[in-house]
Amino acid sequence: MPERIPLGIKRIAQVVVQVALAVLFHLALILYLNLKPVKWDDVGIYDVLVTYCCPVVLASATCVMAIKTKKIRYNLVWFITSFLPSAAILYELKEQAGAEPSESAFITWDFPPPSFELMLFFPLVYSVIQVILMFAMWIMKVTRETRHE
Repeated sequence: MPERIPLGIKRIAQVVVQVALAVLFHLALILYLNLKPVKWDDVGIYDVLVTYCCPVVLASATCVMAIKTKKIRYNLVWFITSFLPSAAILYELKEQAGAEPSESAFITWDFPPPSFELMLFFPLVYSVIQVILMFAMWIMKVTRETRHE
């Protein structure tokens, strides 16, 4: 009779798979939107790893919180919240790159070369989204626990 996989290893595997899927969806979207920076000469692989380390760690932490609930809707909320807002931001960055400047805009984003958008702005906004998700999941957990007491 095969041995059962310990729950800790199963959760770790789920987190790795779900975060990897989210990363792959983001990379596919970046390639689809053709948001590749014009010049990556001054940006090395080490810089990219350091820049995206925080968003990936935060996404992993929120994924663990979603998996611990053992409810599919929390995993679905995690995936939607991890992908849709950032996909909208990437799409907006693509639109901004191809748009001509207008005088009557309320908010304008004037970025330096595309490497700034993908190396600072996007990871920062994604990290903020993940922190908000983490706080929201914590509130849902606390309110659920107080209802059952």
